[in-house]
Amino acid sequence: MKYSKRTRPNSQIKPEPSVGPKTPNSQNPTGSERRLTNQSFYAPTRAYLWPGLLALAIFTASGAQQLATPDLGFQFSKDKLGHFLVFGLLATAILRTPKLRDLRQRSLLMAALIASLYGGFDEVRQSFTPGRSVELADWLADTLGAWVAVLVYARWHSYRRLLEWRPRGGRKATQT
Repeated sequence: MKYSKRTRPNSQIKPEPSVGPKTPNSQNPTGSERRLTNQSFYAPTRAYLWPGLLALAIFTASGAQQLATPDLGFQFSKDKLGHFLVFGLLATAILRTPKLRDLRQRSLLMAALIASLYGGFDEVRQSFTPGRSVELADWLADTLGAWVAVLVYARWHSYRRLLEWRPRGGRKATQT
């Protein structure tokens, strides 16, 4: 038997959390309560910090006239591999933000598209840096890296678990 949202039985309706009466202490929270409040505020903000820092690092590196690249010991364009890996990391970091974390098709598309557009912006910006040039192949490597990373993150559960791993217990709030 199917129920519409308005006619489903009470057993299927989730109870709303009770707020409880206001006490004089709820106006002035203790230190641990304040930390919990601050943690709940900073947790979503911290999720956006990593993609922002990575984008800033890319912006800074692409503005340099010469970049130091490591010798990986095989014949392949180190530049394209670097673009592939860095923009894949950027797309994964974007996908892990609270707004896109649901792994729906729209979220996957948005994360890869944002990383790809940023790669295009980065290539255009390089044209203003002496000694640097715009290469369509770099942007294609950025885009391919973003798409591969997003699809691997969405489809490969053990890889996603590895990235989402946190030590048990984490940091505990201390009493002041």
